[in-house]
Amino acid sequence: MIFYSKSNIIFFEISFYLIYNLIVKIKKVGFCAKASSQKARRKTLELAKEILKNGYEVFLDTLNFKNNKKFKTLELNEMGKLVDLVVVLGGDGTLLSVARACTSKTFIFGINMGTLGFLTPNPSKNCLKLLKEILKGNFKIDERINLKVKIKDKEFDVLNDVVIAKAALARIIEIKIETDGKFLTRLRADGLILSTPTGSTAYNLSANGPIVSPKDKNIILTPICPHNLTYRPLILPDDTEIKLELLTENEKVFITLDGQEGFRIEPKEEIIVKKSDKKTLLIVPKDYDFFDVLRKKLSWGVM
Repeated sequence: MIFYSKSNIIFFEISFYLIYNLIVKIKKVGFCAKASSQKARRKTLELAKEILKNGYEVFLDTLNFKNNKKFKTLELNEMGKLVDLVVVLGGDGTLLSVARACTSKTFIFGINMGTLGFLTPNPSKNCLKLLKEILKGNFKIDERINLKVKIKDKEFDVLNDVVIAKAALARIIEIKIETDGKFLTRLRADGLILSTPTGSTAYNLSANGPIVSPKDKNIILTPICPHNLTYRPLILPDDTEIKLELLTENEKVFITLDGQEGFRIEPKEEIIVKKSDKKTLLIVPKDYDFFDVLRKKLSWGVM
């Protein structure tokens, strides 16, 4: 019999980071910038030039830098598989698009060039110093779970959330929900959000869902404006399989993945949501603290 204590867990975390730092040597670095931001593109070129001087193989994303002759460029899907570290300069939306293209072994470092920045908390003013420390191995790995969404014959991985919602001016929709093969409820609402802890600070937060620490392994179900006011957000273990069936007919209902990809779903269509085998590895400074970021971004304690 093995007993675990808080000190055991802390030791395991330290060992985990140490093993990663010893085994993984970052050699190839990719840079992706927010497409609509000239500031992000300029900062990307500054960082890329500095990192190239230090002997790393550097790639830029083709979308923003295809005409640049000083650096190799890669499409996002290629970069996510080829490089060891992707540096993202933008906001949370930019990082989400990059994360979908990355494998479970690709490190992602987010630099905030957007607005809120829960996934990109690192400020741009000292990002070169932070990046150099990371390349020396001075970092923490913030491992995030993904959700696997299966609909028809297609599968998708999402880092933030899955949203089922009506179109504009449509009436309340009805969704049958099962968990691990057992009937849970028939939800009548404007829609439903299925979120990871990472996505708990996104649409889920706006819909009065709970904020969940990324260290927790859960799936959050949050109704959007439910018809029955007794419906409340539900936090499930991450090994739960959730089956959704749209019962509403003659209404336009859509499913949206990470707020960036979506399509219409039909009545009686089944959607399976469960934890994905894929993980997202965010690289953060050693002094990173989620609750410190939360306090600053949400202005808690500001008088």
